[in-house]
Amino acid sequence: MDQLNNEAPADDLFALINAAWTTQVIRTACVLRLPDRIAAGNVDVAALAAAADCDTAALARLLRAMASIGLCEAAAERHDRQTYRLTPMGARLCADAPDSLHHWARHAGGPLWQRLGEMPESLRSGRSWPERHHGEDGYARLATDAAAERVFHRAMVELTCQAVRHIVPALEIGAAGLVVDVGGGSGALLATVLERHPGVQGVLFDQASALTEATPVLERAGVAHRCRIAAGDFFTAV
Repeated sequence: MDQLNNEAPADDLFALINAAWTTQVIRTACVLRLPDRIAAGNVDVAALAAAADCDTAALARLLRAMASIGLCEAAAERHDRQTYRLTPMGARLCADAPDSLHHWARHAGGPLWQRLGEMPESLRSGRSWPERHHGEDGYARLATDAAAERVFHRAMVELTCQAVRHIVPALEIGAAGLVVDVGGGSGALLATVLERHPGVQGVLFDQASALTEATPVLERAGVAHRCRIAAGDFFTAV
């Protein structure tokens, strides 16, 4: 056992255990929109602090933490003030970047964070988070919080866009004439499936609030004429 412990990759294990701080550094940067502000040229620490309504010294520490995980890097000092610029990885945290993960970072470090923190209770009881919280689920809460609803739906789009290139080649459509995407949100996945299979029809099914961007997505892909959009609650019926 002692030999096993000596050979264990302690640095790798520490990195896994301590990943909590990186999740929250990234989430905080996105909540404060620091990537967007730095990308726009507002790179002076004091100016960033003023724009984000933060304490300057505290923000300087956050920027150093961001730099340590490769999201930004210190640039030349200007008028005795430290400046920063984004790295290519940090640029993906800009809200409107083509391959953005901005909203997923906010979701993963926010609502999802709380639920994952209660994993031991779920394992002990065998009951899911909503069951242990008197039936309350994240979808119901989104109906009363427009800002949280937008973050969630955009996070789902970003997650889907990352997964599409792996999922679509693995799908075996065969002779199927209809593909139904349950909980498909804006339709990014289904649009790609229909593009690859021109003889297939589609149905995009999700809550009405999740479908607001679906029509433009399907139209840009040139598949809107082959896809019906249907609103509903898949916890009730499909």
